[in-house]
Amino acid sequence: MKKIVLLSGVSAALLAINANAAEFSPYFSLKGSIAQIQNDTNAFSDYSHGGVTHHINTLSDKTHKDSVFGLKAAIGAAQELKYGKLRGELEFGTSETSKEHNNFPFKVTNDYVHDFDIKTSFYSAMLNLYYDIDTGTKFTPYIGGGIGYARVKSKAAVTGDTPFGAIDMNSSTHENNFAWQLGFGVSYQVTDNIDIDLGYRYSDYGNAKDSVATPIPGLGKTLYADAKYSITSHEALLGLRYSF
Repeated sequence: MKKIVLLSGVSAALLAINANAAEFSPYFSLKGSIAQIQNDTNAFSDYSHGGVTHHINTLSDKTHKDSVFGLKAAIGAAQELKYGKLRGELEFGTSETSKEHNNFPFKVTNDYVHDFDIKTSFYSAMLNLYYDIDTGTKFTPYIGGGIGYARVKSKAAVTGDTPFGAIDMNSSTHENNFAWQLGFGVSYQVTDNIDIDLGYRYSDYGNAKDSVATPIPGLGKTLYADAKYSITSHEALLGLRYSF
């Protein structure tokens, strides 16, 4: 229900922009970003030996972080208001794959140190709404946010040795999620048509879940693992906006 209300609000704002064609100003924007991708990971394995010894291994219970470059492209329109502008846009975004790892002890007869590696990537399509504050100068601060769609993909790998042989687990999962973002920034008018835009944004791309079962070599037993990923980002953006 909340998603429907939010989408209705954005749609109404975009329709309002179209209501007054005399002050209607379409634009295109392209932004580069440096984003700290945060993958809040909760991964654990369940292992039983001989029906007696039961082990829960925490593979990862931390927020993995990596800084990567990204790209945002948007088409939109601006409507003049009394004290500024209201802008609505459709934005498409992507980023490089973030990579992180941690070590953990594996409880099979003895403690062994293993590696947990994770890679995260996503694509997004967002409906954004901004309010530009008129300062009477070439500098225009703004605030805004958006809602939309994110396709999130996570790959995880567990590697290491046990008394019964090496463990090499690999899994990959993807989800189609509801996403949202909030941000602020400032633009500088270079010409009547071109603005330089500098901003900050917090984005939430939703969750992903995965499960995998792998036999332990030399033992004939199966290791079961489950993981949940929650993916967010902090982004610094710099770009150009061209108004037609």
